[in-house]
Amino acid sequence: MSTLIQNVSRSAIPNLVAIRTFKPSKVIWVCPEDAKQYCERLYQWAKAEVPQQEVWAVETSNPKKLSSQLLAKFSGLDSEGQYVYHLSSGPKVLTSIGMSAFLLNFDQKHGEVIVYDEPNQSFDVLYPTERDDQYPSELVSLEEMLKAHGNSYDRNRPMRSTHTCQKRLPHVEQLKALSPDVKRAMKGKVLNGLHAPDSTHREFSLVSKKSGKTIHEFPEPLIRAFRIVGEIGLLKNLTIGSSGHLSFSAQDNNVYGYINGGWLEDWVGGVLADLEWSGAGVGVQVLMDAALSNNDSQEIDFLGARNNKLVYLSCKHTAKLTSDELFELDSLRDDLCGDGNFTIGIVHAGAIGLGMMDKAKRLNINVINPWAKNAAQELKRIIS
Repeated sequence: MSTLIQNVSRSAIPNLVAIRTFKPSKVIWVCPEDAKQYCERLYQWAKAEVPQQEVWAVETSNPKKLSSQLLAKFSGLDSEGQYVYHLSSGPKVLTSIGMSAFLLNFDQKHGEVIVYDEPNQSFDVLYPTERDDQYPSELVSLEEMLKAHGNSYDRNRPMRSTHTCQKRLPHVEQLKALSPDVKRAMKGKVLNGLHAPDSTHREFSLVSKKSGKTIHEFPEPLIRAFRIVGEIGLLKNLTIGSSGHLSFSAQDNNVYGYINGGWLEDWVGGVLADLEWSGAGVGVQVLMDAALSNNDSQEIDFLGARNNKLVYLSCKHTAKLTSDELFELDSLRDDLCGDGNFTIGIVHAGAIGLGMMDKAKRLNINVINPWAKNAAQELKRIIS
């Protein structure tokens, strides 16, 4: 085909998929006045894919003027060329008026109108003859999705691969099963960090919260948990001394945090590892466009691209699911992936009230309880 015409909005993914699928020799971006920054990102992304690009700036706030602009633009194109007009993005007024102006200028021999069918991973034809699933869509990678929305990986802070999480999963499942016992055993107690002679040596005593006195015997569930973490490879040289001290070597200075719920990220990554991804990771540091001015990054517990959807999940092990946790996750939505083509969820190891479930549903956030009997299957279900 020759020319692909695409409306522009916050959600870039349908536009990326269309370019990758149709492989046009030229792209025309129909850009509303409030979408200039999104258009610029798409333009930069498409440079490596398309030989020629053109931008049509239009005023969607004035339907009459918009119609005149589009009629003039379409009439200026070569009437013998081949054109595909993609309507999945952009405001409704642009979709309606744009299609009308297009059909006035191009007959069925030279023009085709399509929309993206995300659930079926294909493009449907609206004109000249309606046909569903006419063009199977090609895949776009996670890195490309981030770039098109003005974001990027923080290369200085590497993520963990789902393959790594999958290798850890048998031990993580043991830690997960042991977690309630550790919580009960540590009630009224706290690990007190002691002076470390070097950067990797960690040493702790166990202290009563009430009296502040050292407890000389470490609970067996806690010792078992540290040993499992050692089998994962996050610590070595575990020693439980007779003086009431526990020590080990580790690069991470928060190994107990891993025992106390940090394993949840690796559980999610391990469970999801056998699904097909176009890029995925755990503990992904993303340089958000809004944060570029101060070189700050946003950590996302699980981030991946699957079937041309962005999947991002938060892992929490606080006492209970709260509104703030839901709103924090929801606030990432626009900056991370625009208006659509995403799956968003929170995997929460604390109490989940019915009110919070209702609020999550209104926000279109999936909630997974990792203690549920079929938690792994449910996690895969919401993503598949």
